[in-house]
Amino acid sequence: MRGVCATVVGVALLVLPGCSALARPDTVKSLTRQSVTAEGAAAVVEHYNTVAARADSRLSADQIAGVQTGDLLRQTQAAYKIGRLLKKPVERASTFAVGSVGAPDYGGYPMRFVASGDKRVGVWERASAGAPWRLAFSVPPSAGVRLPDVAGLREVAATSAAELAESPTGAAAKLAELLTVGVRSPYAALFAPTPELRKLQKDLADSHALDPSQLIVAMTDTFTVNAPPAAFRTSSGEVLAFFTLTDAHVMRPRFGAMWPIGQDTAAFSTPHNLYRNALTTTLLHQVAIAIPAAKEAKIRVLGFTTQLVDAGGY
Repeated sequence: MRGVCATVVGVALLVLPGCSALARPDTVKSLTRQSVTAEGAAAVVEHYNTVAARADSRLSADQIAGVQTGDLLRQTQAAYKIGRLLKKPVERASTFAVGSVGAPDYGGYPMRFVASGDKRVGVWERASAGAPWRLAFSVPPSAGVRLPDVAGLREVAATSAAELAESPTGAAAKLAELLTVGVRSPYAALFAPTPELRKLQKDLADSHALDPSQLIVAMTDTFTVNAPPAAFRTSSGEVLAFFTLTDAHVMRPRFGAMWPIGQDTAAFSTPHNLYRNALTTTLLHQVAIAIPAAKEAKIRVLGFTTQLVDAGGY
């Protein structure tokens, strides 16, 4: 019996110190770290520039897939497809000159960082520790547009409207509504006019102003948001948001009318295809906006890129 008791006491003495060393559950904090250092970001961008230039020269869909992802990759691969058909060079995967880097803190993957230069602002994503950094958004700022300072960025939820004129999700949806409806949209006053935005709105309005003598019965453009924006709060309090809009364009010629196919659209639908009811094209617009902290201030469209990615009919 004495031996048994000694064993029990010995076990108790071994267990109790271990138990006393455990932290209370409410005192444990998640560990975070910066997604990338300035030197690491520079190396990522340099590698991207090298691969992108090579992919552009060869119109290589496989090579560009190693450094791009998401809708940006879809845009670039569509441009390469058009370039191969028309046998002309394509400069779609524009290179970056890094001026400033914003690398938020993360507690896990996926991670992002933003690189801003004089000609382009982009978002890189890394899905896991074993995955490479890939460029997800690449937008050139409109002429005369001031880009927010990206140093010290913090990623925020796309649905968050705290201390903002509008949540990133809401702003993206309202821009899509504005482009679909036109100047009659109730959201027209929310956005500051820029030359690029005005030109896009004018082009859409002109294309929808049908001439009865022409062979077109109807023409529509419906804009939708592809996915929740990638959103980052800057040191000034405004939010920098990136997202993609899909523009579904439908043109209905009069019954029996013959409509020639364009050069670019021929990459997705050959001239031998005949459609009875309508011709369709799909364009992707990658957009960058700045959402102000003040409720009364206007949302700024910093810039966007447009690429035809599909064409056909029914």
